[in-house]
Parts: sequence; C-alpha cells; structure tokens
Amino acid sequence: MRDKTGVCIAGTHGKTTTTGMVAFALRELAADPSFVIGGEVPQLGGGSGAGKSEYLVAEACEYDRSFLNLFPKCAVINNIEEDHLDYYKDLDEIIGAFRDFALRLPADGLLIYSANSANTARILSDVPCRTVSCALEREADYWADDIRFENGKSYYTLHHDGKPETVSVALDTFGRHNVINSLVAIALLTELGFDPAKAAEAVGNFRGVDRRFDIVYDKDITIVDDYAHHPTEIRTVLKSSKAYFDGRRMVVVFQPHQHSRTRFLMRDFAASFQFADLVIVPDIYFVRDSEQERAMVHAKDLVRAIIKNGGNAVYIPSFTEIEQFLTNNLGAGDVL
Repeated sequence: MRDKTGVCIAGTHGKTTTTGMVAFALRELAADPSFVIGGEVPQLGGGSGAGKSEYLVAEACEYDRSFLNLFPKCAVINNIEEDHLDYYKDLDEIIGAFRDFALRLPADGLLIYSANSANTARILSDVPCRTVSCALEREADYWADDIRFENGKSYYTLHHDGKPETVSVALDTFGRHNVINSLVAIALLTELGFDPAKAAEAVGNFRGVDRRFDIVYDKDITIVDDYAHHPTEIRTVLKSSKAYFDGRRMVVVFQPHQHSRTRFLMRDFAASFQFADLVIVPDIYFVRDSEQERAMVHAKDLVRAIIKNGGNAVYIPSFTEIEQFLTNNLGAGDVL
C-alpha cells in the first residue's frame, strides 16, 4: 500500500459494500484498481484482484486493530458503534482505535466521513489532513435528499459543496444504508478527480456483495440471505425488507455470532427484530470466545429478550429442526 494510492474503507457497518462500490466504480471509470474486500463481489470476479492503476482499495477492519497495519492516502469512516467487545473494553476504546487509524493518514491525505454518525465526529479534531463530510437529508460537503425507493432500487439527489448543480443518483441497490454507502463512495471518487455525474453512474451500476440482501429463491416464497450480525445491521436490513416486500409476512432465522457479542449487546439485539413477524433462533455460533463466556449466555436468553420486547420468537436448536419447522409453517407469499 505504501507504493500505491491506498484507499481504505472503515466503519462498524457498510465497509464491505462500500469497498466493493469504490473498487467497481474505479474499474468502470477505467482506473483498474487493485482491491481487497471482505466479501465476494460477482461483478469483480471475487473479493480481491490485482489491477494496473495506482489505486489499491482495501476494506479496513477494526477487529484487533488490524486496520492499524495499513498505510492509506485516503480513508472513509462510515460510522462507529459498539462491536467486538470481546476485544475492546468499551465504546471509548473503539473510538480511540478509529482515531489512531485516522492519524495514519498523511498531511496531504483525505478523510471522508459520515456526519450522520455522532461517534465519528469525536475523532475529527485530531485528524492531520483534509476532511470531507457526507450526510443524508442535512447539509454537508456532500449530501443527499429527495431519497426514495421504487421497484427494488434507490434514488436521490446529490448536492456538492453548496454548488447549484446537482446529480441525480439511481442505485441498483436498495435501502437507506446503501444510500449513505453510495454517497461516501461518490464523494471519494469526486475528491480523487473523477466527474461526479460519471462517478454516480458507475456507483449506481453496482449490484452488491454476496450475502448482502441476496435473494436466493423467489417463487411461492422468497428466501433472502444476509450477513447482518450486529443489531444496527439487523434493524436496518429488516426495515428495508419490510418496505421492499410491501409488508409481506417475514420469518427470520437468526444465528447469533459469538456468545460475547450476544451477551454484551443483548438489549440491542432484542429491539432489532421489530420488523420481523417471527424470529427463529438456533444455538449461538461458537467462535473466538472462552468456554467460560460460552456458559454465560444461551440462545434461549435472546428469545426471552425478544419476546419481552414485544416480538415473536422461538428457540429451535439445530438447522435440521429449523428446516422441518419451516417446511410445515411457511406459506405462499412469506419471506424467509
């Protein structure tokens, strides 16, 4: 990365999709980047590739502070929230890690950030380089309004630096989370010197990352695969799904990832399923935690918390049993 124009995309949520958007758009704009993405992008032929241009686009993950091993010239921070509390002590320590990441930018570098994220604002005073803000439905260096969703697509008007000229953006991806993902991507590309209208068109043609609102079956019922594993991500994708599927009955199978994450964020998880008609919870996926941590929380605890929060949930231990339950209980028009 030291020998390239390093572009790093960071944030608690949205970094995989945004990295994919930027890499794809650069290729569409004939800039042929190298890229490293934490997900499979069909339009790029996978999650990594070696290009011929100066650009190296990389997803920058905050877990175990691994993003502090990178040397970006430009960076994006989409948002900062509590996560990876098996590694970090608390939110303040997480914010400190993102501050250290931003401090790696050179004086002639660039930081693009979402002004909708209050925690991101806490690191800006220490950033050694130029910063550019992005926001939804409020003024910033780049901001979006007239946001609407139709037929599985997203549309908005892009404003830039108070200029009278605007850009109409049409995305092949759906939801407010993809509006902010695309907004920071277009801002980054524009700051790199690309025409904003052409950048918007390139980003608009991006169709997404595998397992991000991935419709894998769509006949009598619809089956959607999504990687959302944090309460904010779950709430966002379920809210978007409710709108996308026009209020159809929505059954969610959610396997919690990590006992520690489930325990630390239990209250937020319980509130994140408000748009689901039924939540099925199997045993928690055991990874990175100690046996002691494993003994401190059970999937049944999450089911009880969801029900206490006004939701409808059931614990079914194994996927074999879940498959049988779904076979007997899903009906025409349901969304899984």
